[in-house]
Amino acid sequence: MPRIWSGLLLLTATTWLVRSFLHAQRPDTPGPDPHLSLERDGIHRVGLVILSLVVFYLTLGWIGYFVGTFFLIMTNMWIIGYRRWFGMIAGAAGFVVFPWAVFGTLLRIQLPPGSWLT
Repeated sequence: MPRIWSGLLLLTATTWLVRSFLHAQRPDTPGPDPHLSLERDGIHRVGLVILSLVVFYLTLGWIGYFVGTFFLIMTNMWIIGYRRWFGMIAGAAGFVVFPWAVFGTLLRIQLPPGSWLT
């Protein structure tokens, strides 16, 4: 199951990457946010996303998968410019609930709960 999960994530990421390059070549079509360029601001945002992933990785054992993932998704959505709170909370909750349902309920694989909860 983790391979299927990884494969779907890779497929989705590749699709978005190809779409973003196709839209970048045709400025007359609506595409990703034009503020997300790889100029100074874009590189700054990429650096912040990478930093948030490093912090997530380093604190995962302490705060746990569920809390860590929720805050990781919220933080990264804020970094890339998404500001609708309901959408941010719903998206982050979905990233927590779906893996819990698949791995915790169906497959009975425990995700790291965090040392502060145990």
